Amino acid sequence: MHIEFLVEEPSMEMALKFIVPKIIGSQHTFLIHNFQDKKRLLKQLPKRMQAYANFIPSTRKPHMSD
Repeated sequence: MHIEFLVEEPSMEMALKFIVPKIIGSQHTFLIHNFQDKKRLLKQLPKRMQAYANFIPSTRKPHMSD
């Protein structure tokens, strides 16, 4: 399994780098995307969510309501 985290500040990135490996172990991978502030994160979020949705096989996509 691979997990991606979208964070808004360096302190959260550092915390996740320390905590996540202890939770998920070495058999899983993760990546942290640090946007440096909330405004940048919120601006990029719709594009990121659409890109992630395109990677999910159609049989496993959750139903998205308006």
